[in-house]
Amino acid sequence: MSVLTPKTVAFATQKGGVGKTMTCWNIAGVLAKHGKKVLAIDLDPQSNLTSNFGLDNTELYPANNKPYGACQIFNTSNGAITDPKDVDINSVIVKSPLDDIMPNVDLIPSHLFLSKADTNLSQIAFKEKTLNRFLEYYSSIINQYDYILIDTAPNMFPVNQNAFLTADSIILLADPSIHSIDGMDMFIDTWTQVSKVAGIDFNINTIILNNVDMRTKQQEKFYSYCESNKLLNAMLLDTFIPQSIELRNTEVTSVPIIFNEDAKNKHLRDRYEEIVKELEEREVL
Repeated sequence: MSVLTPKTVAFATQKGGVGKTMTCWNIAGVLAKHGKKVLAIDLDPQSNLTSNFGLDNTELYPANNKPYGACQIFNTSNGAITDPKDVDINSVIVKSPLDDIMPNVDLIPSHLFLSKADTNLSQIAFKEKTLNRFLEYYSSIINQYDYILIDTAPNMFPVNQNAFLTADSIILLADPSIHSIDGMDMFIDTWTQVSKVAGIDFNINTIILNNVDMRTKQQEKFYSYCESNKLLNAMLLDTFIPQSIELRNTEVTSVPIIFNEDAKNKHLRDRYEEIVKELEEREVL
C-alpha cells in the first residue's frame, strides 16, 4: 500500500495539440483558488507546463550540467537510476514559482534533457517505479500536498509509464477529431495491456473533451462515438472546454483563467469550476 496521501492525477494523450497541458494548468489554478496545496510535475521534455509557470528551463539547468527538477529524479548518468536518498529535493521542487497568484502551488520542472531519460531508462530494469520511489522516499514532504498533477508527453515511453503507474487516476484529453479518437483508442488499448503486466488496476477513468468549436458538428460525431462505447461513455465528462483564444493566452501570461477577472471570460471560469466539480464527484480529485 502506498504511503502517499495526495490524490495523484496524470494528464495524458496519444495525440499532441489537444490541450493537455493547458487543462492541467488551469485545473491547478482552480484548486489553488480553492485553497488546496498542489504539486505540479512536468514530465514532458517540451516543458510547456514549466513555461506556463513563467520559468525559463534553459536557466534552470546549471552550466555544470547537474540534473535539475524532473531530470534529477530520472538521472542515469552513472549507468543506473539515482537512489532517491542521493537526490537533493531542494533542486527538484521549485517552491511557489507564481507566488503572487498561486503561492500554494509548487512545481517539479522539466527540461529538454528529460528526453534522454527515456532512452537511458529503456536499458535499466525496474525503471517503471522510479517516480513512485522518489515520492515515497520523501513522503514527509510530499504528503503536505492535497494534489499531485502530472503533465506528460504524448507517448508511452518509460518516463510516462512512471507517471501512469504512480497516478491514482489518468485523465485523457481529446479534441473532437477522428485522429483524436484513434489516439484515444490506441492509448486505452496500450495502457490496458501495460497495466495488466504491471499488476495494477486499470486507472484511466476520465475523458475531457477540449477545443470544441460549436460552429462545427465534429463534437456530435465524437459524442456519438463515445455513446456507442460503454467504457468511453462512462469516462466522458459532461462538461467540455470550448475553443478559446483566451484560454491559450493563459499559458502566455502565466495566469490561469480562474484568476482572470475580465467579465467576458466568466463562462470559461465557470467551465473549469464545473470540470473540477465533476472530477470531485467522481473522486478523481
